[in-house]
Amino acid sequence: MNAGKRAIFIMLAGIVAITASALVRGLTATIEVRQGTRIRHDDFAFTVRHVTRATGSTAQSLAVEILVENDAKRVDYAWSPTIVYLEDASGTRFKPDLGNSTPSLTLAAGQSATVTVRFALPKPASDLRLGFSDGVLMGDVFDFMRYARTRVRLFG
Repeated sequence: MNAGKRAIFIMLAGIVAITASALVRGLTATIEVRQGTRIRHDDFAFTVRHVTRATGSTAQSLAVEILVENDAKRVDYAWSPTIVYLEDASGTRFKPDLGNSTPSLTLAAGQSATVTVRFALPKPASDLRLGFSDGVLMGDVFDFMRYARTRVRLFG
């Protein structure tokens, strides 16, 4: 390979590497949204409608009201509060209090329901964001896993 072709090859390889790096960063970056933003997960959607916080001397509790919508034409959606989690500023994840949350339910195609997911947290937990984790469905692939990367800012 002569020097001119080598220079072009090196330049093109650099462009490909920079583009791939930017693409990977863009596809893995967390997306932060406000309460009230509809988060699509294939044919299903979640909207955080309201959050209530109660604070004690050493702990706090949160009740998160979520609208769950099944926009599918034919399939049911099996909702479970286990797909919801909270994440604090340090990246610590908190699981829901399943005994005090709306239990699992099945939504037929075209149905929606409002559910409440409750969390018992240590008082220092702050800068909280809510996320959903329910696996990967075909529609998630086509929107580059946006659903899995989205966090709802709860306060502030």
